[in-house]
Amino acid sequence: MLRTKPILKFLLKLVVVNIVMHFAYPYFRANTSHYIMRTGNSFLSAPLQNAHVSFKKGSGSFDVAVVVSNRTKQTNGMVQAFYENISSYGFAYFPFTLLLALILSSPVSFKRKIISLFISLILLHFLLIYRLYVQVIHVCISHPSLELLTPNSVNNLMLEAMNTSIILFIVIFIWIGSTFRKEDLALLRMTK
Repeated sequence: MLRTKPILKFLLKLVVVNIVMHFAYPYFRANTSHYIMRTGNSFLSAPLQNAHVSFKKGSGSFDVAVVVSNRTKQTNGMVQAFYENISSYGFAYFPFTLLLALILSSPVSFKRKIISLFISLILLHFLLIYRLYVQVIHVCISHPSLELLTPNSVNNLMLEAMNTSIILFIVIFIWIGSTFRKEDLALLRMTK
């Protein structure tokens, strides 16, 4: 039989940390968007042959712009570029804060929380790079005049795999994999 007290305590901590982090977003927004732009510009400046990709300041709530151009294709001597704006909140801040709340709320030792946070941040960073790559693919497919990519089932599958629900499952999987051990299941069971 499951013990309800640790579960309720975990859920209460989870909700409180998420609420606090949600309201703290305006203070971290600029840092989050700069982190996305630095990461994208460092790892994805030329992810496809003939493509030039840059990540710049967006506008409004979509505060990061993903700009893609074809280096070899010019119109009237000008390189044509297309862009799409993304939200730093949905793209990086929310997955991070959810993961942080899950780790801080976990009924494990402080040392294990620190180790879990370290491992999780590395994995979350690679997830961000992959999501940015998929966003570049999306811009290329959405603007066929770039002549960089043609839609195919692999590209479409990559785009579908990055929806919000899948990201939440990945974050939860990262949390479980980096925080818990097999023997931790005993915390949920009632001892007799």
